[in-house]
Amino acid sequence: MKARPLLRYLIATVLVLVAIPFIHRKPPVSATPFTGSHTRVLICTGKEFPRLSCGYVYDLVRRFSADARFSADIAFVPDSSWVDSLRTGAADLVAIDGTRQPDDSLQLAVSVPLPGNYVLAVPASDIARMQAINRYLHREQSGKAYRTTVQRYMRPYSPTRPGQGTYLGPYDDIFRQEADKIGWDWRLLASVAYKESRFHIENQSRKGAVGLMQLLPETAARFGATDPIDPQQSVAAAATYLAYIEKLLVRRHEDIQLEHALVLASYNAGEGQILRCLQTIDSLHVSASVWESVIQAIPSVEGFKGKETVAYVKEVMDLYEDIKRFLPSSQDLPGQ
Repeated sequence: MKARPLLRYLIATVLVLVAIPFIHRKPPVSATPFTGSHTRVLICTGKEFPRLSCGYVYDLVRRFSADARFSADIAFVPDSSWVDSLRTGAADLVAIDGTRQPDDSLQLAVSVPLPGNYVLAVPASDIARMQAINRYLHREQSGKAYRTTVQRYMRPYSPTRPGQGTYLGPYDDIFRQEADKIGWDWRLLASVAYKESRFHIENQSRKGAVGLMQLLPETAARFGATDPIDPQQSVAAAATYLAYIEKLLVRRHEDIQLEHALVLASYNAGEGQILRCLQTIDSLHVSASVWESVIQAIPSVEGFKGKETVAYVKEVMDLYEDIKRFLPSSQDLPGQ
């Protein structure tokens, strides 16, 4: 007779254990007209879009695609080139200047306003997709972190900004994560990014370098980036490249400033040029123990003027010193 209460206890316990995962499971995300699709997105660029608003829209689309469970192929285009792409179906969604109506017969459904003069737009016949976008934007803009997030894009670090700050921009966490992997101060890695792109992920150089860290596509691919426009991939590939250069070049140097200078010079000119520079210094029996000695020897390196590279190293290191003043760590504070 005593076995029955025990049996009831065991059955109740099993039912509770089975039910717990269902109680705590998040409700499934509702399907949208985007769900499961491959969506081609164009983000317009230009002077009419202030600060880092282009980067904000890029990250917004990435968050939306993860939330609505679709893949987004994102590209940047000049502000005037999106109309034909949307009309012909080469693009499904565009981020455009919401302050002016395009002089075109194309009918659009547009989103609520976004930071930096942007709106998202789809053909007017795609109203269900625009409703899904606006529902997501309403949740995004009513969230507790919205204002803080936007501030990082719309009021990032600038060398002309006085006093001290609490952040550099929207990519601080990425810099911290990737710098920690290679043993760098994250603010030095951020200094390289600022020099390269001013934190504008849409920038592209005349030589074809792209993204936050301005990597050439072949260099980005060599160091693991499949999409060099993506800030996470750009910084990760750049950090891996910097670590590779460091291992290749600075094995015989103990001065940290010289190490940084050699690595930065290689990032700008290519490690091959700096290797030849060091080999020339060795052949001239000149000490390469300080960066100034390397600078003096550069004119003797055939085919390498080096003026731009020397200026690049100085600018990055000056930025680093300014950023350390703007955003000091505990080790930089007086008395530490």
